[in-house]
Amino acid sequence: MVDTQEYHMQINWSRCLTYSAAAKSKGVVYLHEWYGVPFYWGSTANFRQRNNSGYSHWIEGVLQHGGRLYIGKPEKLGQFTLEDVEKALINKYGSIRNKRRAANKLKIFTHTGNVPESIQKSGVPNPIPFQCECM
Repeated sequence: MVDTQEYHMQINWSRCLTYSAAAKSKGVVYLHEWYGVPFYWGSTANFRQRNNSGYSHWIEGVLQHGGRLYIGKPEKLGQFTLEDVEKALINKYGSIRNKRRAANKLKIFTHTGNVPESIQKSGVPNPIPFQCECM
C-alpha cells in the first residue's frame, strides 16, 4: 500500500537584523530574501558552524543593503529532516539560487512569527527574479 498522505508542519519565523542574531540558531531552516523574493534557502543544525565567521562580513553587508535573513524553527520534525523541510520550502515557494528540488510528502505549512514577505505573498505568481547590476 502506498502512503499518499500529505504532512503538515508549523514553522516559527524570526527576522535577523545581524549575523550575531542568527549565529545562535540551532535546528533551523533559513531564507535569504531580496526584495520580497526567495534568494537562497538553507538548513542547518547549527547556524554558526554552517555560516562561520568567514561569512559574517558577507551576511552583514547583504543585510545592510536590502537583503533580509529569516530563521525558521520547525515545531516538530517527526519523520522529516531539516533538509526535507528545506526542499519542501524550495518546492512550494521557489528560489533564485537553489535548484535542488525533490518530491516529498511535506506540503502543508503553517507559518507563525515574523513570516518572510515572499511566503506572505505566495499567492502571487512568480515575481521577476532579482538581478544584480554590479559595477
